[in-house]
Amino acid sequence: MSVRSTTDMIRHLVLTAHKVRHASTVPLPGASRKAKPEHGQQIFVYNHLQTKQVVYSLTKTLHNNAALRQLPFNGKKTVPRAIRKDLWYPLATISFPPGRGALGLSAFQKLRELRRLHETAWDPVDMMEEVEYKDGSSRMQPLTRRERGRKLMDQKANSVADMAVVLGTLGDGEGEVGEGEEQAQVQKEGGDVVVEVRWKDLVDAEYAETWPVSVIHDVLDGGSVGNAYGDAVRTAEESRASKPMLVEDAAKKKPEQLMA
Repeated sequence: MSVRSTTDMIRHLVLTAHKVRHASTVPLPGASRKAKPEHGQQIFVYNHLQTKQVVYSLTKTLHNNAALRQLPFNGKKTVPRAIRKDLWYPLATISFPPGRGALGLSAFQKLRELRRLHETAWDPVDMMEEVEYKDGSSRMQPLTRRERGRKLMDQKANSVADMAVVLGTLGDGEGEVGEGEEQAQVQKEGGDVVVEVRWKDLVDAEYAETWPVSVIHDVLDGGSVGNAYGDAVRTAEESRASKPMLVEDAAKKKPEQLMA
């Protein structure tokens, strides 16, 4: 009668536990799994709840290091130390047809480059404000560093306009840019590609003046991007739904009605 050594028994127990642990991950015979989207087929656009900063991602999960590399330094406290999931919520999701992942990667690169230009190559005139004095005169003065940083962080409107321009270069339709051989090459690569843009708030699409006819707009489901952002999105929707009281309406109400 042969007796196993202690080392052999431990090795046997470890292998058995490993098989039990990964038994649920082994596909059953004849079972079909849902195919994952091609790399670049989907672009996820995230927006900061307070500063309106925008980052792009090729995955549903917003990775900390990849997102922070997209945010340039425009002053003190313009780049967060880490990505907080309670402050970043999905703005939109861009979906390309199957087999068009290369177009998605090209659009992803262009969107990041355009947003970087908005944040770094800005016009000094845009960073001026008109200040009125007590004598009735006015003068243009530059914004403070803090005000300039806040204005540069707000890239929500610019990003939506960039989406309309970039998607317009994929085929014929409104909003297409470029001319000559460059535009012909873009149309050759993209053709008449139908792109679907799903919004968390469909009103955000109005930041762009025109959209290509090949773009289909839809509403994004709250749970399709991640339940971790549900509370932040609901808070934003509630604050947007509560409209401020007009001065005329407040003047008509009695003090006890305003306190109620």
